[in-house]
Amino acid sequence: MAILFVESLSNNKNNRVLQIAVKALEIILLTAGLISTIVMVKGAVLPYSCEFVFSSLIGIWNSIKCFLSSPLYICIIINFMVVLIQVDDFIKKFNNNMRLQRQESDQRFLEMVNQGL
Repeated sequence: MAILFVESLSNNKNNRVLQIAVKALEIILLTAGLISTIVMVKGAVLPYSCEFVFSSLIGIWNSIKCFLSSPLYICIIINFMVVLIQVDDFIKKFNNNMRLQRQESDQRFLEMVNQGL
């Protein structure tokens, strides 16, 4: 409605101040509505979300304490390190093979170019 009012005033060049005032008032009212909506949602959702997050954190902390109280985590960490070493070795071998294949391919290409093919 304010947009229609401002557009009807746009035909008159003398109403420039009134147009600016109406647009400013429109922006202020939209901002106030947005802020009040955010405050209402925050007040309605925040208590439940905090309760959910804190109860989840307590459960996660209890699980971590239980896991760290047994020697199982040592076995898992050692096995993880072994797997990481194997993966690193595989990647190095793969990269070395790819580099050798690329060098051989480049040499064959240069030989073909030198032969005039």
